[in-house]
Amino acid sequence: MASIQSIKTECDKHRKQLNLYCPSHLMPCCDECTSTSHSKCTGIQHLPSVVEETKIEKSKESVEKDINSILHLLDKIEDNISTNIKTGEQQCEDIKISIGVHQIEQKVQQCQQYVENLEKDDRVKTFDIKMKQNHKTKKILSKLGSLESLGQVTLVHSDIEVKRETSVRRKAQVQLQHSNINNMTMNMRQR
Repeated sequence: MASIQSIKTECDKHRKQLNLYCPSHLMPCCDECTSTSHSKCTGIQHLPSVVEETKIEKSKESVEKDINSILHLLDKIEDNISTNIKTGEQQCEDIKISIGVHQIEQKVQQCQQYVENLEKDDRVKTFDIKMKQNHKTKKILSKLGSLESLGQVTLVHSDIEVKRETSVRRKAQVQLQHSNINNMTMNMRQR
């Protein structure tokens, strides 16, 4: 690019100010050059307006370049934000799962501690079963009484087994109700 000092403002031939521009020869010219050297050229314009248009065109190109650069930067920022949002959502889900597992582990630990405390407690070893009699149990007892003539009825007591699961990964368990009468046998003897 030419420096400001080397730009000519006067015509070398006529020593007049360059105030016109010939687009055919792509050069500035004076009024006399236009009538002599550039008489057949078309589209001759005033030099200040051409310079102004050139400045505007260069400024426009520079602005367009800056706008394209900014748009590219905004696209990158948008991609980064989108990626960060997805990463944040995944981390949030992971934290929720981790908290849920931790809470389940704490509950299992509390239940295990409760069962261990029950095993150590003497009150669990002995317990009474109270049964409310109703008309059906009276019938059964009367029938059992009539069977005494045939033999002897005995009730065998067995210990209750407490089963517990220590695995955290198992699903929730449903407690089954066990029958309180196990292995009832009837021995018949003749008299």
